[in-house]
This record gives sequence, structure tokens and C-alpha cells, in this order.
Amino acid sequence: MDATEKDIKEFFSFSGDIQYVEMQRETDSTKTAYVTFKNTQGADT
Repeated sequence: MDATEKDIKEFFSFSGDIQYVEMQRETDSTKTAYVTFKNTQGADT
């Protein structure tokens, strides 16, 4: 199953406000998502 940007935002929303999500396809079966939070506290969670 492919995760969408919405899925990523919902999954990480407990950590804080998300500023940006970047998704990159690595292979046909893998993706990498980079999540940028509006403040550093989100990354600490």
C-alpha cells in the first residue's frame, strides 16, 4: 500500500504542526518521506 502525504501528516500530527512533507520514491516498492515541523519540539517527540 502506498502512503500518501495526507497519511504521513496524520501519522506525525501528534508531534506538532507540520510545515512541509517531501516524499521521494526510492524503488518501485519503497518511498522516503521527509517531515519538516514548524518548530523544533516536533522533531524531539
